Amino acid sequence: MFGSLTVALAAFAYSLQIYFDFSGYSDMAIGTAKILGFDLPRNFNLPYLAHNVTELWKRWHITLSAWLQEYLYISFGGNRKGKARTYLNLFLTMVIGGLWHGANWTYLIWGALHGLALAVHKVWMTLTHSAEKKHKTLSNLLSIAITFLFTTICWIFFRADSLEHALRILGRIFAFCGGLEQPYLWFFVGLVVLIACSIAALLRSKAAKSALKKQNFSFVDGYYPLLDLKKFRHLLLFFVFCGLILCLAYTGGSPFIYGNY
Repeated sequence: MFGSLTVALAAFAYSLQIYFDFSGYSDMAIGTAKILGFDLPRNFNLPYLAHNVTELWKRWHITLSAWLQEYLYISFGGNRKGKARTYLNLFLTMVIGGLWHGANWTYLIWGALHGLALAVHKVWMTLTHSAEKKHKTLSNLLSIAITFLFTTICWIFFRADSLEHALRILGRIFAFCGGLEQPYLWFFVGLVVLIACSIAALLRSKAAKSALKKQNFSFVDGYYPLLDLKKFRHLLLFFVFCGLILCLAYTGGSPFIYGNY
């Protein structure tokens, strides 16, 4: 039986896998549509840099979030019928969003956890007036880490074949016991790539925003110019990256994860 650390790494690895998988093919769809002359909306905006679950759902699967807000949350009454009803509407919206993925207890609990977290965060914001405060770097990093940890725990229910399976995984993680150890080297590679690209995206987006402002152009938030293919070193890096994908990619039958929904 695998040790607690290995099971925890597997859960974190799935968080990266579903993000790379879903965000990747969303970007391919957006790019293909652009070639054909269609402009599709952005679907991901560095979601694992979210400071809280409310911000997470503004960055993750943006098109679904917008649909849930417009056709469920607002239809239920939104925030127009008092605070208690607002919290209930948030919870019900996410529960239904979970069931949209499949009529299974695991999806229902995944949605309920996010709905409960959204309601709790709304209460916290009301009590502390956090939106009016500027937080320090350490506080921001801590909030990002907590949000990512919560998201990963929720992904366990999303991925598990059954509720019993999900609870067994959680029990193994928090048992803090030894067992077979699997290093999951590709998890650390993926994590390094994610962190490096996120930092580069944020830094280059600030530079691009400043440059466009000087030229009186508007900056489209959520699109990050990582590479300038007019420059040789960026073009070289692009083709090296493409080569690595071709060499390291699994070429067996592996459909996109979110293609099942």
